[in-house]
Amino acid sequence: MTEIDDTLKTLMSKEGVTGYIIINGDGIPVKYKNVEHPEAVHYAALVSDLVMKTQKSLKGLPLLTLNNVHNDNELTTIRLRTTKGTENIISVVRDYILVAIQRCVPVEEEEEEKQEGQP
Repeated sequence: MTEIDDTLKTLMSKEGVTGYIIINGDGIPVKYKNVEHPEAVHYAALVSDLVMKTQKSLKGLPLLTLNNVHNDNELTTIRLRTTKGTENIISVVRDYILVAIQRCVPVEEEEEEKQEGQP
């Protein structure tokens, strides 16, 4: 097992994590778990575009200096909360993007909400 596989296994063992997608520099999902292929392709297209535009916007910002430490405005992580009760944690590492999909609402609360909605 490679270091990447170990890291992904550790990620999936975290409470609330329901899946992940790894996207290469061309915007193609190269590995995914608990996500259907069409959904992974859709995520890849949208997230790749978001990352590209965010990186371009960050490069246009003035450089930041905090406590005499120069910050080069590089994108590392984006955290998005969705209306589906999940959070997408998007991490950029070299030419790859990792999208971790995490449940925001604990399973017990989610089940209670479903039961309240039933007659």
